[in-house]
Amino acid sequence: MTFPSRTTGFKIIYDDFIDPRFQDALIAYANENEVRTIHLRRLNHLAAFASRARMTRFGIRHSDRPFGKNGEVQTGSIKVCPRELKRYIARQSVLAAHIDATFPDALQLEYENLREDFPLLLDHLAIDPSRPFHAPLRKLAPPDLSDVIENYAELREFDHPAQPAW
Repeated sequence: MTFPSRTTGFKIIYDDFIDPRFQDALIAYANENEVRTIHLRRLNHLAAFASRARMTRFGIRHSDRPFGKNGEVQTGSIKVCPRELKRYIARQSVLAAHIDATFPDALQLEYENLREDFPLLLDHLAIDPSRPFHAPLRKLAPPDLSDVIENYAELREFDHPAQPAW
């Protein structure tokens, strides 16, 4: 692998990371190259599940879809099966523990608090702490998940913490 600068990052979701085709190579690369690992967790499992379901159903990938006048992605709504959501949450917890065991020195960050924790991230990567937070990608879901989940009322208990505004 070649990278454009000294500090280059990539994001990999749990399911891809534990895929036997990639896992050993990724762990070996990280260990051999002193990669600074960041475990970015999404605390709001409902938002994460809805995001994945919407990406699959509507083929959306961050900023590559048409946006409306308020910046929202122009797609329909989805119905979330509570049983599938609970299975997803349980699996994510197991996979997160696996990542923590694999990379015990990883910086632990939360998606919902990323703006506030940005100085920790910069310090972890040995980057100038005065660098401004910049999130060029647009969010795929509106702040209010009831706008995109048809059966939101039966899932409301899972919608926490609040979605970030960045």
